[in-house]
Amino acid sequence: MGIARLIRAVESFVYPPRCVCCRAFVRRGVYLCDECEPLFARHAGPVTPDGEQPYSFLAAPFRYTKAGRRVLANYKFHGQHAIIGFLAPAVAATVREYGTDGIDCVTWVPLSPLRMRERGYSQSHILAKHVAKALGLPCVRTLVKVRHTKRQSLAKNAGERRANVADAYRVTGGCRSDQSILLIDDVWTTGATMRRCSRLLRDAGAKSVCCAAAFYAGK
Repeated sequence: MGIARLIRAVESFVYPPRCVCCRAFVRRGVYLCDECEPLFARHAGPVTPDGEQPYSFLAAPFRYTKAGRRVLANYKFHGQHAIIGFLAPAVAATVREYGTDGIDCVTWVPLSPLRMRERGYSQSHILAKHVAKALGLPCVRTLVKVRHTKRQSLAKNAGERRANVADAYRVTGGCRSDQSILLIDDVWTTGATMRRCSRLLRDAGAKSVCCAAAFYAGK
């Protein structure tokens, strides 16, 4: 047995793979157990915006169901980073359904410094890096969050969500006027955050902005 194979065997024994949703033991290479698999709803694919919007399309592989919320909570709040091996390929595959021709780089919706200190990592940044790698594109910081906001999940309606992110972000020097950008976040609910960030990037001169999220809560 080679060293690499031995290491994998030891890891499988010490850290056996678990379902990314309920944490039940599963076979290596399997992310969802038999009970969670049918509960984890796939999204139909890319969504093209109605009317005038600052983004060209939204790609999201999964519906934000109860099972989806549990997976995202495990990733965001419990540090279960192995879930990225499940989410990132699915996001990349959904982006490919629409087409990656013309996309120059991948970026992400950033956390505030306070939230970054609390959590210790940016779930959207990690997702963006892995999606960029899968698509063969560079991952570039183009946005910073300059005002701490309450969690969007605590907002009562779409209007509160829009107000919550107003003036919360600004563009950095990473955004170039000749670029078409793929913007990544973990979940699309009303879309207030990604619309705001897309608008900032377009106003800063980005040629176009496409959006992608792991989960989609829209209709």
